Amino acid sequence: MPLDFAKDIVVRWESSSPEDIPLLKRAAASAVLCPNAEASFLQACSSAGITVVRESELQPVSLSELGSVKASGPVVLSDGLWPGIRRPPTVKGRGDETASASREPWIDSNGYLIGYLRALYPDRPAVLAP
Repeated sequence: MPLDFAKDIVVRWESSSPEDIPLLKRAAASAVLCPNAEASFLQACSSAGITVVRESELQPVSLSELGSVKASGPVVLSDGLWPGIRRPPTVKGRGDETASASREPWIDSNGYLIGYLRALYPDRPAVLAP
């Protein structure tokens, strides 16, 4: 069955140890994106029913390249500020306890980028990758 980025749980996985398969199964991963998968990891994933996706199978694009992709398949946005909290530079006399609409911490999410991908490529799933 082909991978469906809109419905399947796809996990980026740097390790290629077969010992990680139980963890991936507990996470309900349908597929792993693994840059350097060894043969033993590929076999263990296959036995567990987990699809392995190689990075070369995806089409990473930057924000400046959006709209110019012609090939079929998933388009993966590869730049942006990904979800997380960034800390402000240290300001003398102001501590972490200060928070308001214009003060840190600020949560970067780039949620609008999903809308961009869906508008430009409505027949493809929106995929964000660091």
